[in-house]
Amino acid sequence: MILLGSPPSPWNADGAAVLKQFLTSKIGRQALLQLVDRRPPLSVLPSAEQMALRSSAVAGYELALNTLLSLTEPPDDKGNQPVITYPDLDDDSLWPEPPKREEAPAPPPKPRERPAQPENIPPIGKPK
Repeated sequence: MILLGSPPSPWNADGAAVLKQFLTSKIGRQALLQLVDRRPPLSVLPSAEQMALRSSAVAGYELALNTLLSLTEPPDDKGNQPVITYPDLDDDSLWPEPPKREEAPAPPPKPRERPAQPENIPPIGKPK
């Protein structure tokens, strides 16, 4: 039985190999599919607070699944699991510029036409 809250035992390359062997077996693949299928649903809920709580539950569930899959890789020399790192968000030089869309040139403005003067209204201005 697993006791939650107790510190985990050290993870090593042998454990990673056994877990990978299990997850690539027929039963292991079925177990993973069952776990993915039982992910908490992310549906439209009546309030923003409920939606935020449900989003957090889904994110936590996905983090747990990703952690399980990352444990199939052997830890580094210090016993740490490999960590996915992303470039610094504040350093623009590390992020490529998105491709620029070529927009069609704007059509030239149409000359403004003066509305026709109705026949029954005399023109405005000084009479000659």
